[in-house]
Amino acid sequence: MFDSSISSDYLTFYSKINLTNMKSKEELMLMWLIVGTAGLILTITYPPIILLGVVGYASWSLWKHYTV
Repeated sequence: MFDSSISSDYLTFYSKINLTNMKSKEELMLMWLIVGTAGLILTITYPPIILLGVVGYASWSLWKHYTV
């Protein structure tokens, strides 16, 4: 998998990446399409969901910033 001419610094960097859990571009696009469609439907049926989403995202970002 790795070229033998690659230095050990690169191997330690790449060994930290879990290559088995990487998704293909098609899977990622399908996931974004599903999330976008669900978000659009939720926004049309219940517009205050945008406010809840923004507040939830800000809360999650602050939580990650101060706990990690």
